[in-house]
Amino acid sequence: MSEYSITDETTSEVLELLARDQEELYAVLGFQLKGIDEPISEVFIKGRVELLRVDLVSKGKDFFQKILPALKQTICEDFRFCEKKESFINDVEKLVNTLLPIVIKAGITISGVLIPKATLILIVTLVIKYGLIKLCGC
Repeated sequence: MSEYSITDETTSEVLELLARDQEELYAVLGFQLKGIDEPISEVFIKGRVELLRVDLVSKGKDFFQKILPALKQTICEDFRFCEKKESFINDVEKLVNTLLPIVIKAGITISGVLIPKATLILIVTLVIKYGLIKLCGC
């Protein structure tokens, strides 16, 4: 399994993305899944992409739903999020820093290849927006 370089910048990217609309994040994920390789900070849903927005959102949502069982296993059962959730109240940065390596352990792949770092960042953002208490049933 390839190693990711998790830095303060990685955490900052997740924190910035948390301010974005969830549907826009699904569209960006769908965009990435189509194999278009652009840095996450340069991906905007406008212009040439707007025509495909519905398809991109659908593709992103479908992929996220597909990986939810692996995320649930890693976050809820292996990490035991429900037992630790109180330590993350009012500290989103701590939550992000904790989730990044946990989501890496889920070993999420696309066509047998480990997801790129930009996709990891999106997945961590989406799982937070989805709701960890909802995911884990706390």
